Amino acid sequence: MANTRLNADGLSLTVWFALSNYAVNPAKPTVAELNAATNVTESIAFDGYSFGASASNQVSDPSFIDVGNTQTRGFAQFGGAISFFYPGSYTSDVTNANYVTFAALRTPRTVGYIIVRADGIKTAVTTAAIANDFVNVFAVQSDGWDDTVEGENNFKYAITFVGQGNIYTNATVATTVTVVTPVAVGTTAYTVGGKTPLMSYITGRQLYNATNIYGGTPGRFNWATSDASIATVSKNGVVIGVAAGDADITATDPVSGAVSTALSVTIA
Repeated sequence: MANTRLNADGLSLTVWFALSNYAVNPAKPTVAELNAATNVTESIAFDGYSFGASASNQVSDPSFIDVGNTQTRGFAQFGGAISFFYPGSYTSDVTNANYVTFAALRTPRTVGYIIVRADGIKTAVTTAAIANDFVNVFAVQSDGWDDTVEGENNFKYAITFVGQGNIYTNATVATTVTVVTPVAVGTTAYTVGGKTPLMSYITGRQLYNATNIYGGTPGRFNWATSDASIATVSKNGVVIGVAAGDADITATDPVSGAVSTALSVTIA
């Protein structure tokens, strides 16, 4: 079909651009705040897309008492370029997705956020953010602008986005997050000295095993015990029996603040 661009099937990414004041808490945008941002998904070309996070620098600066080769993590490293399609006309159709994107980004050195939803679920570009979506939020400033006009290819422009320090990975959209009551992984060992790993979930468009998503190091949740003299719980959700008795274990999502229903354990 001449003069018609066909979108690739199986899209599982949604990308928004928002100004720096788009949300009261950028690490925890509400559904309304995120959907008020500019959805730039339809305007992004796969060719030329290089935006994302990378491994942070390792800083070697030990003190006299530190073990040799002690290192600390440097600042979060992220940024890169995104290639966008030019609008067919700059003024004739201001509702065109490419025009809306161009208008939002046409001013160099704009400070704001790139917000990416990558949930592995096939979705349309018009699919709005919904409660419990996971998004990655990058504080950025638009920098260099390069035109890409080669042969018979579409007219495109690439914008380099420079990281501005803050990155919020797997932030949960809205305040309706539910953390499911922790459950034991494998055989329980609620005995003095026994160790029982727990996991919990966040509900959303599908059930997410948040502990596994984050690799368990230190895990998605902040774990707590009601009585550390009976049972302690590590940052990875491992319960260790200390003395005979009862204790309640809870998991808290650090982004939304949602707390699970307590798991009651009896140490024998």
